Amino acid sequence: MVAIQNINGWLAISFANDSSLLYMGRLLQGFGVCVISYMVCNKVSSLHDYSVPRMF
Repeated sequence: MVAIQNINGWLAISFANDSSLLYMGRLLQGFGVCVISYMVCNKVSSLHDYSVPRMF
């Protein structure tokens, strides 16, 4: 679902005729990147092994 928003954002940016379509594309891209970043952090934290002591 997020990849579809990113693709739509890139298409809106590349085929923009005015500034409103550019802003719409950037908004879609920003939302997609935000959701992907959240999902990656959530997945990494769920895979963390708590029996290993922290190194940092």
